[in-house]
Amino acid sequence: MPNLARPYGLRRFALPWLMLDAALPSRCFSCRTRLGSTQALGACRGCWMSLSPALEVTPIPVGGATVTSAVHYDELARRYLLRAKFGRRRELFEPMGAMILAAFRSVPFRPSCIVPVPSHPWMTWSRGFTPSREIARVVSRSTGVPMRALLYRRWFPWKSFKRLNRSARRTLAARAFGHLPGLHGQSVLLIDDLMTSGNTLAECVRLCSQAGANEIHGLVWAKAVF
Repeated sequence: MPNLARPYGLRRFALPWLMLDAALPSRCFSCRTRLGSTQALGACRGCWMSLSPALEVTPIPVGGATVTSAVHYDELARRYLLRAKFGRRRELFEPMGAMILAAFRSVPFRPSCIVPVPSHPWMTWSRGFTPSREIARVVSRSTGVPMRALLYRRWFPWKSFKRLNRSARRTLAARAFGHLPGLHGQSVLLIDDLMTSGNTLAECVRLCSQAGANEIHGLVWAKAVF
């Protein structure tokens, strides 16, 4: 777990902030306790420090690929992810990217490019951002490995993966994604915010392999039990 105290604003603020907090107290979006003068991005220090590092490597049954997750996906991590994605608080992806970066540095694989897993175009339009790209930018900026958006999600089929069983997810994933030129000969690091069944990442690995990528691995912020 990276030290969040310095890079993400866990610091004591000046007197005007204390006066404003006394008049209009704010609460941690996760535990709902009152935020004092030490907080970061709307969450208290306790919640930040309670995010559980859980470096876990999961094999993907396509081309010998693996996916490494950075944190344990418990109720606390779920609140953070929902806040970032559906609360449109994209600034939360910066510390999430730092956590993924710590996981990346523990893995021997060194890619030639970073490819974010695409969201549905409607979700990207309605939110104004793609979660995987926000995280991938942090990793790319810190490592110098270029980020390349070489995978895309089709508008149709117009279905969500969330309420589908494993078999239906696999079928939908095979129809939902496509790739652009530029993957041939590349060592690809796929980045996403969350892995559930693994079918989305497996399909992205398959597409990269078909496009001529030499080696493909994945990195996610959290892995959920599905």
